[in-house]
Amino acid sequence: MQIIIVVYIWINMGQKVMSTKKAKVLLSGFESFLDVKVNPTEQLMMQFKNFDFGDIEVKTTVLPVEFVNSFKVLKNHIDDFKPDLVLSFGVANQRQSLEIERIAINFRSSKNKDNSGFCPSNDKIDDNGPDGVFSNLKIDEIVSELKKQEVPIDVSNSAGAYVCNSLMYELCLDSKINKYYAGFIHTPSDWPKEILNETVFKVILSAIKIHI
Repeated sequence: MQIIIVVYIWINMGQKVMSTKKAKVLLSGFESFLDVKVNPTEQLMMQFKNFDFGDIEVKTTVLPVEFVNSFKVLKNHIDDFKPDLVLSFGVANQRQSLEIERIAINFRSSKNKDNSGFCPSNDKIDDNGPDGVFSNLKIDEIVSELKKQEVPIDVSNSAGAYVCNSLMYELCLDSKINKYYAGFIHTPSDWPKEILNETVFKVILSAIKIHI
């Protein structure tokens, strides 16, 4: 009887320890590039770097605008931090609202060099990879919840062919292999800082609520 009681206590203590383990969220933005002298997603990462998310452990990083190295840098953080959720942000001049990307394509091409000087032309990101890979975020749920709060957010079905798409492609492939949620969100370039911070904060909270 004593053995049974000890085992019962040990199991319940183990469950209690597991239940108090903090969920982990990794956020990323990009450095400045081309004519984007101040990247709002880099500022977002500085804003949320020391922000208290309560029971959620959140880390931020700023990535190089480089086709080859952006995901390598992010992957190092993923391997070290082992997040449950990764949300990557990038700026797009033509966007009027926040847009969650649904799919990334196995394609990279640009008329402009990235920050390392690389300028791919109609290349595959991964010669052996699928033509496209979907985000495993529950995108429609996030958008539906945020629209009820009158948050200006939509779904995008094209992440372009520049570094944002390249990062998202590799990120989404890795998320499926290593079993974490991941997605990419484009932000407008001309929103006031306070409005962008508030809106992105709501997006992060919604994603945490739905996935964690």
